[in-house]
Amino acid sequence: MGSIEVHISTSQASENAFPKTTHGLKTAVDAQETATIGTLAYYQSSPGVQRYFCKVCSATVFYAWDERPETVDVAVGLLEASDGARTEAFLSWNFGAAAEWVGDTKGGWREGLLRRVREEAE
Repeated sequence: MGSIEVHISTSQASENAFPKTTHGLKTAVDAQETATIGTLAYYQSSPGVQRYFCKVCSATVFYAWDERPETVDVAVGLLEASDGARTEAFLSWNFGAAAEWVGDTKGGWREGLLRRVREEAE
């Protein structure tokens, strides 16, 4: 399987610098600043949340939430690393730590799924 090409410019030139905030990213995509954001597009999946993808190949690229203006979640599948899918040369994985999002599963179908995953992992 070949690698996925991300169609985003990472030029450090001031007029082409990649946006530093989620608001700046959204503004650049809305203005279709192709020199800055390439083929990046987004849709709003819920209030204040944008999911970014490549218009050419449809690859998921970023998840951004207005409440975290200086942070985007990058789709790990976009990273190419010789050490495999977890790209441990780039990322650190905190196995065994409490997940911050567990509270988000309360009361929905994901709560039961999470409970079953925990039971199977023990």
